[in-house]
Amino acid sequence: MTADEGDPCLEADEKLLQLKAEYESQATPLDRAFARATRVLALPSVSIAIAVAALVWTVANAAAPHLGWRPLDPPPFQSLQVVGTVVAVVIATLILAGQRREDEAERRRSQLTLHLAAQSEHKIAKLIALLEEQRRENPLLPDRADPVADRMARPSEPREVLDRLDVAPTP
Repeated sequence: MTADEGDPCLEADEKLLQLKAEYESQATPLDRAFARATRVLALPSVSIAIAVAALVWTVANAAAPHLGWRPLDPPPFQSLQVVGTVVAVVIATLILAGQRREDEAERRRSQLTLHLAAQSEHKIAKLIALLEEQRRENPLLPDRADPVADRMARPSEPREVLDRLDVAPTP
């Protein structure tokens, strides 16, 4: 048996990786395509390329009459404005679609975190209750009332915590 076998931390990590893989496997081909496109569009080189293309377009069309050519898109560059608007709408749509999926993943993570925190609190409360019971029943230890331990042995009620948070002044 290796040192890693039976390690609860590694087992938990493996389970979390399985959950992530399961969530990713539920992505539609369109979700994956949007994610790839957004990753590519988010590269700094793409922003630079778009800026350079717009600059070349405007300079070429502004300089064309001076060079004896007929400009494809004379000032005020209406074609460039249309292309820029369409590109902006497509990029915004890609970002919103990706954000929707990320929001869903974040919602799931938040629910999992909340559930695990509640379970941990219940387990800790149970441990405190068991320790207090052991302390009371151990003839070698003096029996005394411990109101703090008694309070800690009771798990929190989520509604009470929310009500206290709602009443607390905001900084």
